[in-house]
Amino acid sequence: MSGTNITLPIPWPWTVPLARLSPDMAVRKLLVSLFFLATGLFGVVSLAWLAVQGLRRRPLPPVFVGAACLGLPYAHYAFSRADIIHLAHGIFPMVCATG
Repeated sequence: MSGTNITLPIPWPWTVPLARLSPDMAVRKLLVSLFFLATGLFGVVSLAWLAVQGLRRRPLPPVFVGAACLGLPYAHYAFSRADIIHLAHGIFPMVCATG
């Protein structure tokens, strides 16, 4: 299989070796891993919220609808190479919807 990105392991919060890191690096790595988790969860939960509110015929803000529809594609980009730069680009829908 050929690709343009070299994959990196996803930094899940439970895999951060807190005891072996300095306090500032432990906080940094923990926050990065929590934002990866939040990016993926936002993509799934926001689409489910759209479906529930659509069935109830309740209006939602257009910015949230757009962000929810783009959440999973942007999360896919962030997880394609799990580093801080791809996370920074992939987190935009979540930031727009919650900001």
